[in-house]
Amino acid sequence: MDRRSVLEVGLAIGQGTGMELAEVFEKVLVNLANCHAIEVRLRRSSRIYHSYSSLLSTGDDHHHIHKDTMKDAAHYEGFCREEALRGSHAIFRTAITAQSLYLVRQHLQAVKVEHFSSCQESASVLLVRDQAQGFYTGSNEYDARNETFNHTCQFSKQLTGRIVSYALGRARHIWGEHAIDSVSMVYKHHLFDGIFDIWAKDLSAEHGVKIECIQPDTMNRNLLAFGVQGRQLVIASNEYADSMQTIFLDMFDQGVQENSYAENVYLHPEMRGLREYQTVHGSADDLVDKGKVNPSATMKAAAAILERYGSCNGVEKAMDQTIEALRMQNTAMPDQGGNMTTSTFVDAVLADLAVRSSTRSTNRTSDPSINHVKPCMPDPTRVSQGKNTALLVIDFQNDFAPLPKEDNPDAAALTASLATNISRVIDLLRAQHREVIFLRFLGDPQYQPPSWQYRDHTVDRKPWCLAGTRGADFISPVQPAPGERVFDKCACFDGFLCPGLGAYLKERGYEHLVLLGLY
Repeated sequence: MDRRSVLEVGLAIGQGTGMELAEVFEKVLVNLANCHAIEVRLRRSSRIYHSYSSLLSTGDDHHHIHKDTMKDAAHYEGFCREEALRGSHAIFRTAITAQSLYLVRQHLQAVKVEHFSSCQESASVLLVRDQAQGFYTGSNEYDARNETFNHTCQFSKQLTGRIVSYALGRARHIWGEHAIDSVSMVYKHHLFDGIFDIWAKDLSAEHGVKIECIQPDTMNRNLLAFGVQGRQLVIASNEYADSMQTIFLDMFDQGVQENSYAENVYLHPEMRGLREYQTVHGSADDLVDKGKVNPSATMKAAAAILERYGSCNGVEKAMDQTIEALRMQNTAMPDQGGNMTTSTFVDAVLADLAVRSSTRSTNRTSDPSINHVKPCMPDPTRVSQGKNTALLVIDFQNDFAPLPKEDNPDAAALTASLATNISRVIDLLRAQHREVIFLRFLGDPQYQPPSWQYRDHTVDRKPWCLAGTRGADFISPVQPAPGERVFDKCACFDGFLCPGLGAYLKERGYEHLVLLGLY
């Protein structure tokens, strides 16, 4: 995209905390744009759209709710079409009720695009979520007594083909022309008389790539069994992708929903590829006017729009780094373990960004299609997730270390590698003044129940991890520091069966446990 001195942005606001976040978005967008000499033209939709909670508060008559839902959908669709005609670069939208939103997404043929990547892109998922078809879309019909209803939705080959074409183009833009390792269509395709498989075969021939239809449960089984293999393009039903978003965020260490934004692209030809940015979290109606809604996702979306469409190079990365740096100093919102208010946190972020901006030169470029890839470095704040956290080192003892065998000649090297990595995590948590707790298994016959003693006698099995022996010692260099608690598990594997552990954790008020070891 050519650089433009004027950034055109639409703003759509929902009930709940929408108004608070809209103010945050405008403040951050204008502030950062001024720092980069960019003029912003921000157009607000004339309607405040319902959240689900506000919709229910209007009454329990579903006809009334349906009427308001249709009004919201029609108005927001009209607003999106107007912004596309004006040539707006993007829309930012706070959360609105899903039924209205998905009617718009159905009519304007929306997909959600999320890029999850490891360091150096060795493992990467481009998740293109089909928001235009399937269960989330469609219409409802009720019987006279409201005791049954039918939900009708549809899929079309033409629209599926448009989504596949866009997904392949986006993947090639990110990874390169011949760098896609696999293409999967994850739908409950077994329900549709084989039609999805026929479409996939035709689309494979059309695009010259193998496109595989796969069931959601099979996709998850493969992810658990093999992990992410190479660069995987996943085109998925919204039902599947919606639930997988938090899993991929965690799998690729890319944060949590409360801090994340998402990008939607409208594929209807009349929409000219208009993009809409949103917070991933909901409307948070319970936090209205309390000054406690987390603005991180909103601020990140503002930075992304500026970088991708306003040629403000580096602002997205700077925003990420600032929010993380402040959180490490416990300058954070309550849901991240801090005590800041929405306004004070926004001011702290902008102040830190101003310092960062003054210490670097500003180069300008624009790439609206590629999501920011974070640098390959450990992020200590991800470990605690902003919560009162302790580290439990479990059974990392010499007798449990893998022994060299014919099928595992490198067992010693594997154990050494594990010990090195575990030591790094322990050092990281200690540096953050987080407590490290060790659990040690002791298998002495005096602790064993009769069933264990009988088993060992019958099969002539020697007990493991005898107290006072090297076998019970922790594998070097992983060792408790002076003053760190060690809980002994006397002939039991469940740590919560050993006396005192559960009560100790409760007394210390821990909300989050990180587990390491051999278990």
